[in-house]
Amino acid sequence: MYSCNYNFICYQLKELDYPANLLTELLIDSYRKDFSMSNAIDIVSEFVSAMNADTKGITEAYRRWFTPSTIWDNVGFAKTEGLDQALALIDQLGAGMGMASMKFELLAIAAVGDKVLTERIDYMYDASGNTIASIPLMGIFELDADGKINRWSDYFDTAGFQAGMAGAAS
Repeated sequence: MYSCNYNFICYQLKELDYPANLLTELLIDSYRKDFSMSNAIDIVSEFVSAMNADTKGITEAYRRWFTPSTIWDNVGFAKTEGLDQALALIDQLGAGMGMASMKFELLAIAAVGDKVLTERIDYMYDASGNTIASIPLMGIFELDADGKINRWSDYFDTAGFQAGMAGAAS
């Protein structure tokens, strides 16, 4: 006997002779996917918000949301594997560009399952609060089952970014 709140779907599955337990699994799986998309957006939004910080706050955000094997790929610029390399890159940006803090302006966010797409403008500031760089970009975050960032890739105009780095170094 079929008992279902989704009558049209239940009718179609009954006509196709699907067992009732399969229908239940399909509906539960659909609910889980919807829930995980919402949860994934919340997790990445929290991370992006935590990135509005000085280098110490950025380091704390990485420690909270990265796994020991997180891949962080700034395509065309630098790629890190693992928390230690990511933290070393933040230190390098601090030393090489004089970056003391960042601000992420989130323009748009969308998710499909455990993948979250962001359109952002990332701002880097020196210790006096002067803008070192503003970088319009698109990013993708992939989360693991524990809500940690497994992979993070950003795509941006590397020529403009590297020109800003050269200017900051002189």
